[in-house]
Amino acid sequence: MNRIELDRRLAELGIELPPPKAAIANYVPTVLAAGFLHISGQVAFKDGVPFAVGQVGTEVSIERAKEAARLAGISLLSQLRSQLNDNVSVIRVCSVTGYVHAATEFTAHPEVINGTSDVLVEVLGDKGRHTRAAVGVSSLPFRCPVEVSAVIQLG
Repeated sequence: MNRIELDRRLAELGIELPPPKAAIANYVPTVLAAGFLHISGQVAFKDGVPFAVGQVGTEVSIERAKEAARLAGISLLSQLRSQLNDNVSVIRVCSVTGYVHAATEFTAHPEVINGTSDVLVEVLGDKGRHTRAAVGVSSLPFRCPVEVSAVIQLG
């Protein structure tokens, strides 16, 4: 799927990509190495502010955290789109790593990160199917409930 095909699919689904976020510290948002695009961690912003803040399981519901994961996945797609053109296309999403700012007793990390996985498959079809880790952590930038990163093979 090249940039034109991606834009067509996003339009069909009614998904509008935000502009790709710039790095906020000493790193880069993406690195393309040996045909693999490594995308730095993305959190969910809406209208320039975090979509949700707080710990999943105490301050943020599973449903809201899953929506945050979907929005973070849309940010992954924005970073991906910035690297595509007529000659570069998606071969497949290889892996996604999802971090959930979770209460100690919270164990539904995979359900939350399904928000990201679902949007990648919805947009990219079988090319969006990937390996994945869903990990609970004690905090995330901006007190966001979810952060996701990805490795995507381009060709």
